Amino acid sequence: MAANAQALFYKPGGNDDFLHQLNLSDNELSRLRSARDAVRMQLIKAFREWESFLSRDALFGATSQQSQQPPALSPRFRQQGSQSYHTANRPAWTPPQEVDLDDGLFLPTEMLGEAGQSEPTVLTGGLFTIVYNALSDLCRAHEWSVEKKNTCIRIRLNHGSAAHIDLPIYAIPEKQYRTLKESIAALKLNARDQVVDDVVLAEEAYRQLASGEIMLAHLLEGWIRSDPRKLEDWFNEAVNRHGQQLRRVCRYLKAWRDHHWQKGGPSSIALMACVVAVYNNDPKGFDDKRDELALLKVASQLPALFNQQIANPAVPGLYLDNDWDKNGLRSEYVNAAHTFYAALNTALVDSRAPEQVIAGLKPVFGERIPNNPDLVVFPVATPDEWLEATAALAPTVKPQDKRSYA
Repeated sequence: MAANAQALFYKPGGNDDFLHQLNLSDNELSRLRSARDAVRMQLIKAFREWESFLSRDALFGATSQQSQQPPALSPRFRQQGSQSYHTANRPAWTPPQEVDLDDGLFLPTEMLGEAGQSEPTVLTGGLFTIVYNALSDLCRAHEWSVEKKNTCIRIRLNHGSAAHIDLPIYAIPEKQYRTLKESIAALKLNARDQVVDDVVLAEEAYRQLASGEIMLAHLLEGWIRSDPRKLEDWFNEAVNRHGQQLRRVCRYLKAWRDHHWQKGGPSSIALMACVVAVYNNDPKGFDDKRDELALLKVASQLPALFNQQIANPAVPGLYLDNDWDKNGLRSEYVNAAHTFYAALNTALVDSRAPEQVIAGLKPVFGERIPNNPDLVVFPVATPDEWLEATAALAPTVKPQDKRSYA
C-alpha cells in the first residue's frame, strides 16, 4: 500500500504542510495589495486628468473633434490570473522568479460600429502613454520600475519583494456598463457598495457584459477581442465539478515546475489544463482526502499529455503548446514528466518508511517539502487492497494523435 502522505501535502488548518509552505505570508500579501491599491489610486487620478498627459488627437484620433467637451474617463479594476484563481505560489527561486499579480484595468468608453464588431474610440497607444507616464512618477517615489509590454504595463516591486504587477488594459462599452451599473445600484442601496464601485469593476456588471464587446489593448496590434472571463469561468467550473483538491493539485504541479525550471518550463495554464483533463477523464473520481494519490495519478498521465496538443480552454482553435516543438522544448518537457512520475512513484509507493518518502520528495519539490516524518503514515493493507490501490494508478489518458516528438 502506498504511503499516506496526505498530511505532508495538505492538512486542513495546519501550518506545517507543503501547501502552507507555498503560500505567501500575510505580510507579503499585505505589501502586494498595498502596492496594487496605490497603483489603482494613481491611475484613477491620472485618467481624471488625462489631458495633462497627451492631446485629444493622440487619445481619440479621427474622432477627437466630434465633441466639444473632452470625455471623462473613469477606469475600474479587477484582479485576474493566479491570484483570482487561488493558485498562486511563493517563488521557488528568487531571483529570477517573481510573484505575479494581474490587475485588469477596464475603461468604460464609447464604441463605434455594430454590436460584436464595434471598436473603442480611444487609441491603444494613447492609453499605454497615460498609464506608463502616470505610473512613472509613482514608481520613482517607491523605487519601483515600470515597463511597457505588448499586452500590459508591468511594475516591478523592488526592495527584495520578488513580485510584479501586470496591468492589462481593456475597453468595455460605456453605455452598456452605465445601464448595468444603474440597474445594480437600484437593487443595492448600500453606501459601501458605491465606494467599492468607484474603484473595482462590480461583479454583477462584469458578468453581464457582452462577450464580444470586451477588447484588450495591444501595444503593436491595437484592439483585440479578448474576454478574460472565459479562462476564469473554465477553471472555476472545473473546481466546482471536482472539488478543491483539483486546485491544490494544480499548485503542487506548479511547485514542481518552479523547482526544476528557474526560468521557463510549461506555462501555468498548460499545467492546469492537464490537471483538469485527467480529472475529467477519470470515471471513478478521486479521493479528496488523498492529495498525494491524486497528484501521482496526474503525474502518470503527464508524459502522454505533454506529447500531444494541449487545447486552450478559453480560445477554441488555439493551443497552449504551440512553441513546444521549437528548440526541443517538447522532448525536454516529456522527459521531465517521465522523471517526475518515476520519482514520485518511488517516493510514495516504493518507500517503506516516512523518512524515505520525504527523502524521495525533496529532489522533486525542493526544500519546501516539510522535514517531518510524523506527517507520513503507512496503513496496513490486505493483498486485495494493495492490488486495487496499484491498479488505480494505471494511466488512463490516451494521446489524441500519432505524432512523435522524440
